[in-house]
Amino acid sequence: MPCPKLQHIIARICRASTPTSAYRTADAGGADRPATAGEKSGLTVAAQVSPLQPIDSLSESGHEATLEKGEKVGSRSAIIMSFFGAVFVALTLVWQWHLTGSALFLPFVVFAFIGLVALYALRQPGSGIMLSRRAKRTFIWASTGEGIGIFVAINIVMNMHRPDWCLPAMACVVGLHFLPIAYGTGVRAYYMLGAALIAVASIGLAMPIPSGGAFSGIAAAACLWSASVIAVLQDGGMTLIRTRPV
Repeated sequence: MPCPKLQHIIARICRASTPTSAYRTADAGGADRPATAGEKSGLTVAAQVSPLQPIDSLSESGHEATLEKGEKVGSRSAIIMSFFGAVFVALTLVWQWHLTGSALFLPFVVFAFIGLVALYALRQPGSGIMLSRRAKRTFIWASTGEGIGIFVAINIVMNMHRPDWCLPAMACVVGLHFLPIAYGTGVRAYYMLGAALIAVASIGLAMPIPSGGAFSGIAAAACLWSASVIAVLQDGGMTLIRTRPV
C-alpha cells in the first residue's frame, strides 16, 4: 500500500489545484451550499464534460456531427435535394425529350410532396443532426463551389459542342460537392450519395447520344429524391444515417 504520508501530500495537491467553486454540494433539501472540510477531503480530480457545456465546444473537440436534440439538418437538406431532383427531371424533359407545358410541373409535384413531409418533420419534437461551426462552414463553401462548378462545367461541354453532356456534367459536380460535406460533417451517407451521382455521370458520359443525358438526368433525380426520403426518416426517428468521429 502507498505510504500514508505520500497519500496526504497527493490529497493536498489535489485540493490546491481544485477551484473553490468545485467544492459545492447539495444539502438534504436540494439547496446548493459550500462543501465541508470532510466533504472536500473526499473529492477527487477527474476529467469530466459538463452537461451544460455548449454543443459547439463538444463538436469542435472531436465529433463534427453528433445526434443531439436541436436543429434537424436532415429535413432541411431534404428540401434542397428534392428541389434539385425536380430540376434534373425538368431539364431532362426539355433538353432530351423536348417536352414543354404542364409536363414540366410533374417533377415539382414530387418536390412539393417531399418538401411538405420535411417541413412536418421539422415541426416535430425529436433529435436531429447537430453540426459544429466548422461543419456548417463546409456546407456553405461546398454549396458555393457547386454553383460555380455547374456553371463552368456546362460552359465547357457547350464549347465542346456536346450539349448531351450537360446533365452528366451537372450530376458529376453535384456528386463531387457532397464529398467535402461528408468529410466535414462525418455523415457517411453523403459519401454514398456523392459516389452514386459520380457513377451516374460516368455512365451517362459513356452512353450513346441521346440516351446518356436522359439516363444521367433521371438517375440523378432518383438518387437525390431517395436521399431526401432517407434524411426525413432520419429526423423522424429512424436511424438510417450514421455519424462518425472526425
